[in-house]
Amino acid sequence: MKRHAATTFPFVILGWMGLAGTCQAENISRYIVENAPVIALTQALVIDGTGAAPVADQTVIIREGRITHIGPDQEVNIPDNARRIDLHGKALLPGWIMLHEHLYNSPTWRDPVIATEQPVSYPKLYLAAGVTSARTAGSIEPYTDLRLKEAITAGTMVGPDFDLTAPYLEGEPGAVLQLHPLDSAQAAGEHVRFWAGLGFTSFKAYMFVTPEQLGAAIDAAHQLGLRVTGHLCSITYREAASLGIDQIEHGFYESSDFQPDKLPGRCNPASQPKSLANLAADDERVQSLISYLIERDVTITSTLAVYARMAQMLPKPNKSEVAFLDKSSTDYYRDYLARGAKYASAPGTILAQQAVKASMSLETAFWRAGGRLVVGSDAVPPDSIAGNENLTAIELLVEAGIPPLNVIQIATHNGAEALGIANDRGTIAAGKRADLIVINGNPAVDIKDIRNIEIVFKNGIGYDPVALRQSVVGAIGGPRP
Repeated sequence: MKRHAATTFPFVILGWMGLAGTCQAENISRYIVENAPVIALTQALVIDGTGAAPVADQTVIIREGRITHIGPDQEVNIPDNARRIDLHGKALLPGWIMLHEHLYNSPTWRDPVIATEQPVSYPKLYLAAGVTSARTAGSIEPYTDLRLKEAITAGTMVGPDFDLTAPYLEGEPGAVLQLHPLDSAQAAGEHVRFWAGLGFTSFKAYMFVTPEQLGAAIDAAHQLGLRVTGHLCSITYREAASLGIDQIEHGFYESSDFQPDKLPGRCNPASQPKSLANLAADDERVQSLISYLIERDVTITSTLAVYARMAQMLPKPNKSEVAFLDKSSTDYYRDYLARGAKYASAPGTILAQQAVKASMSLETAFWRAGGRLVVGSDAVPPDSIAGNENLTAIELLVEAGIPPLNVIQIATHNGAEALGIANDRGTIAAGKRADLIVINGNPAVDIKDIRNIEIVFKNGIGYDPVALRQSVVGAIGGPRP
C-alpha cells in the first residue's frame, strides 16, 4: 500500500524524549494478572502451533518463564508451590508471531504525507491481541523504535519482542518513506551497514528501489546474517527472488509479475490491482512463479486485512475500536469513522475487491504448494487499529480457504521460522519460552474465538488484555492542529 511520510530530525528527538518520559512513569504491574515462579495450567485444550490436532485435558507447567512439562492432567506431577490455573473450556495457543507490524500510523487520508509514531499505544494493543513477538516492517522514527525495544527488554514498558526493520530502502526522491533516498547501489549497502550497526536486524525494500540497490542491500545484509524483505513494484517477485530476497510483503497483491505493460525497473502502482483482478491460482504463470519462490526459499507475508479494509470488504468500526481514537485530533477521528471513504467512492473499488479475492486465492495456492506463508497486520491507515487488525488478518486467511489449525500454525510456528527463533518460541513445547494465549473457546473449530483472549503470557508473565486496552483509550490519533 503506497504511503508517504515526512519526518524531521526534531520530530524524531521529540518522539524519543516522550518515550523516555513514559518509561519512567509507567507502572506495568497494573497489567499483570499472573506472575508466579511456578505456574500450572490445567485442563487446557492445547493447540500447539504445529498444525496437529488439539489435545484436551492437558497440564502445562511454567517455571521461571519457560515451559518445563506438558502432558495429560493425570500424568503430570504439579509442584506443591505452583500457582494453579484451571483452563477448563479454554484453549491454550502459542503467542502470535506477526511479520508486518508498524509503530506509526497515518492520521488522515487527506494529508498522506503525515505519519505519527505510536510507541506507547501500539505495543500494548499488539500484546493485548496475543502478539508476543513481531517484526516491524519499516521505520519512520528509528531512534524511538530502538529505545522502545530497549525499554521492553528492560521491563519498563510492555509489548511484544520486536525484530526491528530499519528505515526504508528506496531509490526515487519524492516517493519515499525514509529521510534520505538512495542514489546508488553503494548507498544501499552503506544504509544496511549503518542501521545494522545501531541494532536493526531487518531491512525492507520499498516500491521504487532499483535492482542494483536491492541486490547490494541483500548482499550487505546476508554478509551480516540479516534478512531483507520488500514491498515491491519496480521489481517483480521473480526478479527479487533471483537477487536472493528473503521475504516479500503483502501476499501477491503488490506483484508486478503479471502486468502486461511492465517496464524493467519501473513502478506503475495503478496497474497492479488490474493485473490481478482476473488472475486464477491455476494459471500456468502463477504456478511457475509459486514454484520459483518456493525453490528460492522466499517467505510470503499475508496482509489481507489492510487491503480488504481499503476495498470496503470489512465491517464499519464498532464502539470498542472507536474508543481508542483521540477525538481531539479532528482529521484522524473523522477519517477513521469514514472508514476509507476515499476508496469507497473511487471507481476502482470493485477492481480492488477482485484483486483482494485473487490475492487470497494465490496465497492459499502458495501455502498448499508448500511455501512458507506468514501473516501481519500493516495497521497503518486511519481505518485500522493495531491488535484488532492482527486478528482480522488471521480470520481472513481462514476465509481464503486455509483450515483454522493451519492458519494458527502460520501465525505462530511459521512466523518463528521466518524470524529464526523457532527453537525458542512459536510452538508449545517443553524447553520453549512460555509465550502463550488463553482463549475462551476453540479456534480450531471457529477461528473467531481468537477474539476471546483472557490472558496473554509473555516470558511466563500473564497480562490482562482488558487492562492493556483500557490504558490506551483515546490515545491513538494524528498531530493536533
